[in-house]
Amino acid sequence: GTGDGTFNGFMPADGRSFHVEYPVEYSDDVLKEQAYVENGFGKGLMKMSTKIPGTLNDGFMLSADNSLLGLKLQGDANVSKIVLTQKDNDDNAENDKTYTLDCSAQVVNTADGALFYIVVPAGTWENGLKVEVYNGNGIVIEERTKTSAAEFIAGQALMMPEVEINDWSVPSKWIG
Repeated sequence: GTGDGTFNGFMPADGRSFHVEYPVEYSDDVLKEQAYVENGFGKGLMKMSTKIPGTLNDGFMLSADNSLLGLKLQGDANVSKIVLTQKDNDDNAENDKTYTLDCSAQVVNTADGALFYIVVPAGTWENGLKVEVYNGNGIVIEERTKTSAAEFIAGQALMMPEVEINDWSVPSKWIG
């Protein structure tokens, strides 16, 4: 990502044409359920626009109204799901927004380290956020809460501190 909120890519060197489809419109509903991509994020959640069609070296621009939350996990655990909650300004949890990264199709082991990205709307989350990590049995094995505002900048990733987790331990708590 770059400071102006774009992701850049390049056309094939041999000049072959190619066709890429990305959704042009998306909403909170689109971002709510995301599939796990190894050490990456679902590019289908971002907008695609061609900078100069068919021109080599100018490539294409992947514009972003969104940002990423990055989370690196290590330890002895199998991760099946990560849920990110944007806290609302009241005590009613029904007004919170959640974004789920589903790893159940390919449960991720953290022994060698695992990097997860969750796509979120860019902007300031005034009331903080909560991250819950689930094991293969659907049990929360890590819960992290940020009570102060979180700033998500378009086209950039907000990386949370690296965490070591274990399936056999009681859930740990981190508040910052």
